[in-house]
Amino acid sequence: MKVSGLSLALWVANNAGLSTAFVGSFQQQGFAVVSPARRMQILGPQHSMRQRIPECSSRLHLSTIMKESMVDDTSSAHPLQIDDLDVFDNNGGINIAEMTQILLDKGRNPPGSLSADVVNLIHPVLCAWAKTASIKGALMVEELIRRMEEEIAAGNGNAFLTTRQYIVGLDAWARSGDANAGVRAQMILDNMTFLYSSGTNVDVKPDAIAYSALINSWKQSDAPERAEEVLVKMNSLIDGGETDLIPNRTNCFNAVIAAYARQGNALKAEEILKQMIEISESDESCQPVAITYNSIIDAWAKSGEKRLAAERAEEILYSMQDRYEGGEDHLKPDEFSYSGVALAWARSEEPDSAERAKALLEQMEKFGVQPDIYCYNAVLAARGKNNDEETAIFAEELLDDMVRSGTANRVSFTVVLNAWKNCDSKKSLERSKRIVSRMEDIYRDDPTTDVKPDVFTYTVLIDLYAKSKEIGTVDKVEELLEHMFLLSDEGDKSAAPNTVTINSVIDCFAKCGEKGAAERAEQLLSRMEQMYETTNNVSIRPNTISYTSVMDAYAKSTDKESVKKAGQIFSRMQTAFEAGNLNAKPNLHSFNTAINVYVQSGDADSAKQAESTLHRMEDLYKDGNSDIKPNVISYTSVMQGWVKSSERDAPLRAEAVFDRMVEMYKGGNESAKPNMHTYSTLISAFLKSSKQGSVQRAEDILRKMRQSFEDGTHDIKPNTILITSVCDAWAKSGEKLSGKKALALLDWMTEICDKDKDDHARPNAVTFTAVINGWAKSHQFGKAVQAKAVLERMVSAYEGGNEDARPNVFAYTGVLNACAYTIGDLPDKRDALQIASSTYKELCASNYGDPNHVTYGTFLQVCTNLIPQGPSRASSVVTVFKKCIEDGQVNRLVIAQLEKALTSDELKSILPTAVSENGTVDLSKLPAEW
Repeated sequence: MKVSGLSLALWVANNAGLSTAFVGSFQQQGFAVVSPARRMQILGPQHSMRQRIPECSSRLHLSTIMKESMVDDTSSAHPLQIDDLDVFDNNGGINIAEMTQILLDKGRNPPGSLSADVVNLIHPVLCAWAKTASIKGALMVEELIRRMEEEIAAGNGNAFLTTRQYIVGLDAWARSGDANAGVRAQMILDNMTFLYSSGTNVDVKPDAIAYSALINSWKQSDAPERAEEVLVKMNSLIDGGETDLIPNRTNCFNAVIAAYARQGNALKAEEILKQMIEISESDESCQPVAITYNSIIDAWAKSGEKRLAAERAEEILYSMQDRYEGGEDHLKPDEFSYSGVALAWARSEEPDSAERAKALLEQMEKFGVQPDIYCYNAVLAARGKNNDEETAIFAEELLDDMVRSGTANRVSFTVVLNAWKNCDSKKSLERSKRIVSRMEDIYRDDPTTDVKPDVFTYTVLIDLYAKSKEIGTVDKVEELLEHMFLLSDEGDKSAAPNTVTINSVIDCFAKCGEKGAAERAEQLLSRMEQMYETTNNVSIRPNTISYTSVMDAYAKSTDKESVKKAGQIFSRMQTAFEAGNLNAKPNLHSFNTAINVYVQSGDADSAKQAESTLHRMEDLYKDGNSDIKPNVISYTSVMQGWVKSSERDAPLRAEAVFDRMVEMYKGGNESAKPNMHTYSTLISAFLKSSKQGSVQRAEDILRKMRQSFEDGTHDIKPNTILITSVCDAWAKSGEKLSGKKALALLDWMTEICDKDKDDHARPNAVTFTAVINGWAKSHQFGKAVQAKAVLERMVSAYEGGNEDARPNVFAYTGVLNACAYTIGDLPDKRDALQIASSTYKELCASNYGDPNHVTYGTFLQVCTNLIPQGPSRASSVVTVFKKCIEDGQVNRLVIAQLEKALTSDELKSILPTAVSENGTVDLSKLPAEW
């Protein structure tokens, strides 16, 4: 049988749910006609037109009561009448869902069978589905319109479609919330345009409302550029003489501006406003109104331009105020105007944002605008950025105003709670407890108010308890959690603890450091697991944070079994993930926490376990698991594990980990880039070692670190602390050249500061003192002279402006120590004695501190070692001892040096009542004031 082109088109139309004209319009534009099956394949099953009609609670009432009757099986051969529909309740309402089901049942009601009475009900049914503001509602409107197109195509003279019905379809998509709303609405308007321009249906000419609905659909799709294209086309049609599009032009401009505002594109929104103003010069009906400017304000608030955005939003508001006072009543600012500017200041994070936002409340009062909840909350948010006690007090005072005016809600109270949470105040917990109690009291007195504390309220309070670190905090937090469970069991599901809440409690356990806290954290985790297994409630299901926090609690525990227990928790997390709990997937933080648990134990076996965990991370990352990419914390923590282990080969093991880290970084893992803490850990590994050459290796790492910086390999360079630690290590090494080595590092630091023109490696008092001590403990000739030279350099540096190099008693005492153990012949010792004497006098005459018991003990050691025994030594020792008595610095160290310096008779001559027969001094017999 031959099939004509028209018949084929009708067949496609009937089977695809499209009108012949609709098919034609797409074919004419080069589009292929898509079947229902293909449409479902492209858009997904949620967009299928052939699924069961969803529930719709909407009911429309007719002016007259219709009879009820059942559909006769034989009626399909005749036009379907209104009396044939079992769709009316006894109040005369239309059951929209049942009506829709009947209309779309083509088996019982084939195309062409609908009567005028039934056709006349199509529009109310369309409106009912559109008002559901859902994707299904929009799809149902499309399907019903297609049914009418089929009726027309089948020759049903009762069927009709006008602009009015298509507008309902456009509006349905604008309300739907679907990301594809603009595309679907555009298809509808294009079809209308084709039907009208081709003469197929002159009753479906797109009007101003249709274009407005399409613009709103593109706005819904977050596509302001497409919305603007529609506006441009609409303006072009008006310029071409279609003046019937003028009445709704203001709304269209407002919709496009709002679309750009939604994206925070303030400059583009203002550009559209400028076009609107230009058109208003020739078209008075296209005037910007308060809503227009509110959208511009909103655009700036969302722009992310900080202060610039807030100031521009404020300028627009002030312009509205001025023009309103000048007689333009349509530009009177409303609560949205002020709350938008307040929000812009809140997001600016400027120091004066709170004051600027608060000033808006006074402006509102001046213009007779009552602040609403959004306005107050925006001002609260602005003040909340400051994170200080003054802010929290201000927020609470503003909350008092809101409560008195009846505008406070749960959000307002929560903002104030967060203000107290974020400020570092001892009052935070008590004030927050009082706020929550106030919420409970208000709700108890009036259950209709929206101030009932919920899970978020209580969770903030839990966080505050944890932050307070009060004794017994863990018990109080657990008590609050149980209170939430009780409220939930009594029917208040808004207070039911969720995963975030319980994680906060677990975190409190982890941080409190109390005995048994880790075990209690694990018990809470087990409770979460059990509750989920019992109720299948995903809001309480443990996640990665839950397991990791319990591991962290064990990391801080002193329990001997903590490492083992933490490992078991880690295994439980992995098992949970493999069993389908995707929110429990072990991540980088989980692995790093596991490593930290091993590191905290401090034994060799744990260091090996930490490194084994790192190896596993590396393997997972290489296999494509980017969530577990080892970072600087991972590697540095394992290095710390080796440092703490005290193993003989710990420095080499730590260095091997460091080398792998560098290799990983060079391979493209930016997060594995060594930082200052990494280098500090590596150097510390060698400084802790007693192996020969360890200090030299630490210095080599320092110098290589500097060379890498100069080569541009990385941006980390040795600083004062790091270099000083190596200086100090040389001082304590006992090596023959320790003084020379320490001095070379001091010279290097000076060279670095001169080269870099900054103070990151500038020597401080600790550095100079370490170098002095290095000379004091060295086995080199002339060390007294060298030590004194370093002290003089220290004084010069301080007097030259290096305040961190201020000399102190320890530096002077170090020079005395170098003198006391001078190596050489009599002239060398004579020089050392002179240096010691002058150094002591300089200290006494300076403002750098007073000699202490170590200074006097060391000076007595100088006398003992450098002055031959006899009257001269005795005289010098007595002089020093008397000065020590005057300063009240006599102690066991000083007396021990005194006993070495003097004979028994000499001791008795100066301490007649305190020296025993064997020549020792009894401290208990010395005057207390000494």
